[in-house]
Amino acid sequence: MMKSSKFICLLLSLSMFICCTACRKVEQLHSDSQISVITQTEIIDNTSSTPETTVSSSLNVSNNESDNITSNVSSNASGNVSNNVSSDISNDNISSNVSNDVSDNNSSNAPNSVVSNTSSNVSSTPSITNPYYKTESEEYNIYKFNFDSIDTVNYFCIKNIPDSDIVYAVTEIIADTQQDISIGCKLYSNDSNVKINNNTITIPYSYKKQNKPVVITVRYSLTGQSCDFKIKYQDDWQMVWEDEFNGDEIDFTKWDYRPDMLRDKGYVNYWDKSTMFVDGKGNLISRATPGKKTIWDYSTKQNKEVDAYLSGAISTKGLFESTYGYYEAKVKLHHQTGMWGAFWLICGDMDTDAPADNSSVNGCEIDVFESLYNYGGVTQNMHWDGFRGNTVSLPSNGYVTYIDTYDDQYHTFALSWTPNEYVFLVDGIVTRRTKAAGICNQPGYMIISTECGIWAGKWVLDEGESSDMLVDYVRVYQSDTGYQ
Repeated sequence: MMKSSKFICLLLSLSMFICCTACRKVEQLHSDSQISVITQTEIIDNTSSTPETTVSSSLNVSNNESDNITSNVSSNASGNVSNNVSSDISNDNISSNVSNDVSDNNSSNAPNSVVSNTSSNVSSTPSITNPYYKTESEEYNIYKFNFDSIDTVNYFCIKNIPDSDIVYAVTEIIADTQQDISIGCKLYSNDSNVKINNNTITIPYSYKKQNKPVVITVRYSLTGQSCDFKIKYQDDWQMVWEDEFNGDEIDFTKWDYRPDMLRDKGYVNYWDKSTMFVDGKGNLISRATPGKKTIWDYSTKQNKEVDAYLSGAISTKGLFESTYGYYEAKVKLHHQTGMWGAFWLICGDMDTDAPADNSSVNGCEIDVFESLYNYGGVTQNMHWDGFRGNTVSLPSNGYVTYIDTYDDQYHTFALSWTPNEYVFLVDGIVTRRTKAAGICNQPGYMIISTECGIWAGKWVLDEGESSDMLVDYVRVYQSDTGYQ
């Protein structure tokens, strides 16, 4: 009887163990099924049983209003790998860094195109816990907006140099509700010669010369709502002056030496004519070198020779002076500390009797570039109210370091001066925009120079050594259609 009871208990225990194991297996299967359904529902909102690639297209613009307003336009393309894992395609990112000194964006370089659309209403915004939607064969990681039509497309020119492609960046797409719906829109063109990369539009320069219309379509990705807008061209440039520096000497019908003079007391830097010459290979050489300088000693009333750092300058003063235009120089910069090269203009009464009226309308200095190797970039600035102790300057916008101008290659430095604003460019990329203290309406002459001084860093050249800045050309263009 005892043995029989033990046997029965053993059978009961074994049965209970089998039942518990089976229950746990059923619960596990049920749990796995729930996880599978939740994961699939979070990734896409459709009836497809397999997750598909999700593309995120966005236009983001950040504007900080101060003396220098920075407009950073960026666009990222992302691929949805699984669940919360994303992959950024950096090659598709376009970044335009423009320092603006005025918050007014209604200049000719920042036109607005107002458009409208009569498509039907868009449904209300869904729950943001599931922001993935698909339009046609694409999916967009964006949110829905409730609007009736697209009203305004804001864009500005980020590259506008003569005889080159023109590039515009779309910064805002505004609906009738005044919402910026850029994050949900894409740009299209039926013209294969017009290239669109995220928020940037590249147009052949020949189109501008022919005044050929370019129409861009904006489409809201979720609903297919769309509208068209036409690109407004900027001023049409024609070359009015140039020097390619061919031959064996400086063309003195175009240039003259700046007077030999003391430029920096700390480094005893003198301008000297011998440091400016052409090399017979199509370059103007602007040299800096240690040397000797004969100066007049007012105490002894005799000439004396002193150790000095020599550099030089030439200008178009009295030979070519102009008001408004596109001024461009192609330059290979100094690669030494202790000196800086520059391409600049002096306009109006800046170097004569400029009043201290805090105005750049009647005269100013425009620094198309000043190169400071020790700072790793170039600077661009403006000054007014003369050189007699009352000089006023724009707040510095720092140094353009995101374009490598010290790579021992030629780079273009340019100024677009119109009645609306001054626009500075490096390699065709806009780096600064300003109205300063008013747009100067007086002619200016150009200067190419090298100077040596403490600002440029410690001098590192020994006796007999030199540093050269090479200028391949200087060109001036003006509008033949009037400035817009």
